[in-house]
Formats: sequence, C-alpha cells, structure tokens
Amino acid sequence: MATLIAVSFREKANTPFVWYCSECQTVFSLGRMTDALTVTELHRVDSNFRTHCKYEHPASPVVGLTIKNPKEDSSRRASRA
Repeated sequence: MATLIAVSFREKANTPFVWYCSECQTVFSLGRMTDALTVTELHRVDSNFRTHCKYEHPASPVVGLTIKNPKEDSSRRASRA
C-alpha cells in the first residue's frame, strides 16, 4: 500500500512540509515554506503523490493526505465583497 508519510515538520506549528512515498521513498514537499499550510498546497502535494503512484505503483492501493476543507477561504470572501 503506497502511503504518503510525513517526515519533516515546522517547529512552530508542528505541521508537516516534507513527505515521502512508503513504497519507494520518493520525496514530496511544499513549493515554499510559509507559517500556515493552505488547502491548495496540501491538494498539490496529494495530487503529485497520487500521480506518482498511478505511474510508479499502479497495482498498489494509495493512501494520500486527509485534507479538511475550510468552511470559507479568502477567495470566497473576496468574491462576495
């Protein structure tokens, strides 16, 4: 089972910013370091991992990130303004 495993965390917030594939140890990370993770960044890491698994581990079940969708993000607030 290909699983995305967190390996490096931001000290201040104790949130991951580097993960690896349990099957082959390929590294996945955020494009930039910020104080707070965004849902978009997490979706990008998860999508990259799932694409990797589709081509590198096609017969293996995939366990990516569990991403909680916020009730509202800044783009939704801005569109109403």
